[in-house]
Amino acid sequence: MFRVSLLATLVASLAIPAYAQNIAARPGQTVVVEQLIAWSPNCRAASRPQVRVFNPSRGRVEVRVGRSTIPNIREAGGCAGRTVDAYHVLYTAPGNYQGRVNLTFEVQPTHMRARAQRMSRTITVR
Repeated sequence: MFRVSLLATLVASLAIPAYAQNIAARPGQTVVVEQLIAWSPNCRAASRPQVRVFNPSRGRVEVRVGRSTIPNIREAGGCAGRTVDAYHVLYTAPGNYQGRVNLTFEVQPTHMRARAQRMSRTITVR
């Protein structure tokens, strides 16, 4: 299955978004917009998806590889609590701006033939 609220549940791996669709930031602050976590049945990082980011009207977006903890959910099996490599989508608000910014990005799994899923988040800077 592949949808916006749950990126993918697969036989070999699982990707879970970690953040809400509405995010708060202060001017100049960098916030994590999304974590994209994928792991194999042996609790190792699986191939990370391709992430395409569309530039917001204000601020800067980047995708970094970082470490994330596999959440304690049913699909995690014995992997819950383990730490694996993951992609982090980050947004940096302009230092002199207050208002709302819409951020859009696409996620394409590299290990299956699913369509890319476009995800949107609203960031309120104040």
